[in-house]
Amino acid sequence: MIARICISFLLFACFPAGALAQKNSRDLPRTGYGFGLVYNVPVQSFGPELKARIPIRRRLYLAPELSYFLPFSPIHELYAGAAAHYELPIPAGRFSPYLAAGAYYNNWMNVDEYRNSLKDRHNFAPEAGAGIILSYGCVRPYLESRYDIRWREATIRIGLLFYPGDC
Repeated sequence: MIARICISFLLFACFPAGALAQKNSRDLPRTGYGFGLVYNVPVQSFGPELKARIPIRRRLYLAPELSYFLPFSPIHELYAGAAAHYELPIPAGRFSPYLAAGAYYNNWMNVDEYRNSLKDRHNFAPEAGAGIILSYGCVRPYLESRYDIRWREATIRIGLLFYPGDC
């Protein structure tokens, strides 16, 4: 199951990049691909993530993402979805701040271990937040904080995106 989700993520992340190549690509930044680490603050657990950042317009990006909290975490779950990133037009030197809003499918695998009125194995999770990313170079670190509106949880994400054409 995890292999199918990873393959779907890669296809989802790569298709828009190819479609945008036909559309005057000199006006848009390049697509970045990478990985990171997610920390769920109230649950106090870590999970890896795969992420892409695909330019749609000058300051607007689509960021598909897949994150997985491992079975030894208090909450064993998989998140898959996408967010829109809007880079703020404020000078921040080498870094670009952005706002993020997205929607994610959440598969809570060990839901039976918890008693909660919101208890459901398959969920829709809207999230909003903000982040900052290095503005240039082939390796761009990012730091992002998001709030899950359904579960009322904050997450902190840190990772690296790779832009092979910008080296």
